[in-house]
Amino acid sequence: MKKLVMIFALGTILGSCGKSACDCQSEGAELLVKIAGENDKDKVKELNDEAEALMEECKDYDKKDFEACN
Repeated sequence: MKKLVMIFALGTILGSCGKSACDCQSEGAELLVKIAGENDKDKVKELNDEAEALMEECKDYDKKDFEACN
């Protein structure tokens, strides 16, 4: 029973974790490539909105966090 509770607690903790700095960096790079290759204005606006949301999620990371990804 104790193991079951620990596994559930660990799963809850891991499931609630946000993005890492490296996740933010790679997702941002992917969005930039998509935006640069897109011609449809509506799609560009949608991708820009996604980029703004990503920036909000990743605002707590600083330059050192991103440098550790390289």
